Amino acid sequence: MPTIKHNGLEIEYGERGEGEPVVLIHGGVAGAFYWEPLVDAMLEVSERRVITYNRRGFGRSSAGTDTVTFAAEAEDLKCLLDSLGLERAHLVGHSYGGAIAITLAIDRPEVVQSLTLMEAYPLFLLPSGAAFGRQVMQSFALWPSEGAAAAINSFLRTVGGPNYPPLAPGWLEQIVADVSSGRKEGSDLREWNPTPDQLGRVTMPVLLVLGGESHTVSPVFEEGHALEKSWFPHAEEFVLPRATHALHNMNPHDLADALNAFYARNPVATQATSGES
Repeated sequence: MPTIKHNGLEIEYGERGEGEPVVLIHGGVAGAFYWEPLVDAMLEVSERRVITYNRRGFGRSSAGTDTVTFAAEAEDLKCLLDSLGLERAHLVGHSYGGAIAITLAIDRPEVVQSLTLMEAYPLFLLPSGAAFGRQVMQSFALWPSEGAAAAINSFLRTVGGPNYPPLAPGWLEQIVADVSSGRKEGSDLREWNPTPDQLGRVTMPVLLVLGGESHTVSPVFEEGHALEKSWFPHAEEFVLPRATHALHNMNPHDLADALNAFYARNPVATQATSGES
């Protein structure tokens, strides 16, 4: 995968297809590779230019030495758009990546054609968030005694339930490498709380995606979905059947159909449609 340079860092990205640009922003543990099933499904049924990238400390993207914030990661994303010659793009953010997408939509709404948020919630704002956060931390507490693989597998089942799909060959090893990259997480995840004025800048089309089985894992997912609906009352909603938090791995084809239909309703008016592959 090629890279771009930004503030002394390298950001690794990949792209497939031609047409309107869609940028997929991965969550807090699994990097760009985790989008592969969804990218395949999207390109089977529609012409899109689908762009994935590894956030700081994932894959071959630099971890850097500074504490990472949502604002800094939104800057990275804007630099990627600029480097690829994209004036506007559809953004899709999963989990932690959704906060980055919202941040860019607030700071630079003119570059965001549409915003899709896939179970992207600030836990501390949710009634069940503290208890769920403790469960997540208990998973990572297994690392010293039981090893990295046990900790990651426990985490994936905490957020996705017992039917979380098995990882493809090589994915667990990549997750372990990424989590061990030296990336310095900021306090955003515990403190991020957009103001009404900031949220009012998000006037572009919004799609909120909820896993149809996520309620069986934790109440936080339905609580978070309701919170984001209050943030973006103009948003469309889509409940993805047969899926928990691993939305794009558990049911990529139905998700691809929903995304492609959403983009057909909200096309980019003028846009560069080709770039480096």
